[in-house]
Amino acid sequence: MVKPITSEELYSRITGGVPNFVVVDLRREDFHEGHIKGAWNVPVTGQVTEGDLKCLLEKLDKYKQLHNLDSMDVIFHCSSSKNRGPRVAERFAEDIRSKKLDEVYQSGVLVNGFTGWSLLCEQCGCPDMIE
Repeated sequence: MVKPITSEELYSRITGGVPNFVVVDLRREDFHEGHIKGAWNVPVTGQVTEGDLKCLLEKLDKYKQLHNLDSMDVIFHCSSSKNRGPRVAERFAEDIRSKKLDEVYQSGVLVNGFTGWSLLCEQCGCPDMIE
């Protein structure tokens, strides 16, 4: 199951300082023009591949060990999270379920994607949340 995460919820988690999640930005060139503070860039153009998922899980395992976490949320997004973000989040959820890792990793999608995040940052005056 993919959990929807609002920009407000994500902001609260980022400012809370608890590293039990990562944000995965699926955008390509747009990422370098601005992204959520601390987001990982995993550019996906079409379908997410087995290789993409394997590399992501390896990176997540290292992060989890570094921060001594038992479980963590993986929050995906693209520009608007209408297509690519939810599609990849669902594919990731299927992959972790098939590997019996759904107790370790939970898949989420940022509602309204980077567009919604940018709007929140404009409204609340928190430009430091965009790198």
